[in-house]
Amino acid sequence: MIDIELKDIPALRVISVEHTGSIAGVSRAFTELYSRAVAAGAPVGAPPLTIYPESPREFDPGDVTFSVCLPLAGELGELPEGLDVVELPAATAATAVHEGPYEGIGAVYDGLVRWCEREGYRVTPPVREVYLVGPDPDGHRSPVEFRTEVQFPAEKA
Repeated sequence: MIDIELKDIPALRVISVEHTGSIAGVSRAFTELYSRAVAAGAPVGAPPLTIYPESPREFDPGDVTFSVCLPLAGELGELPEGLDVVELPAATAATAVHEGPYEGIGAVYDGLVRWCEREGYRVTPPVREVYLVGPDPDGHRSPVEFRTEVQFPAEKA
C-alpha cells in the first residue's frame, strides 16, 4: 500500500544540469554536478533532487530528459558553463515516499498516477524525485535504507 499525501511544496532555487538518455545516468550526472558545483564554490544545500519535464504517462526510462539539481543555500557567484540556476515554483503536489532500492520506485509512480486519475487531478510537470536518504559519498549506505519522495505537482482537473 502506498501512502499518498497532497501537500504544498515551497518554491526552490536550484543549480542544475540537464541530461537526456537512460535513467541509469542519474548517478553519473549527480557526480558531475557535485564536482562542478564544489569547484565553483556554490553554496549547495540538501536534499538533492531530479526533475523530469515529461508527464509520468510519457516517461521512458531508457530515453528520458532529466535535470539533476542541488538546492542553493545562498547566493551563487559566477555560474559555471553548462550549469543552470532554476527557480522551481511553489506547487501543490501529490506525494509518496519510496523506501528501498531505486529499481522499485516504479510502483510509487504507478500509484500516484492512479491516485491523481481517481481523485480528479491533472499532473503539471516537472515531476520531482527528492532524495531524502540516498547513497553516501563513501558507498557504505545500503540501498534498502534509501528514501525517495516522489512529487507530482498537480491541480484539480
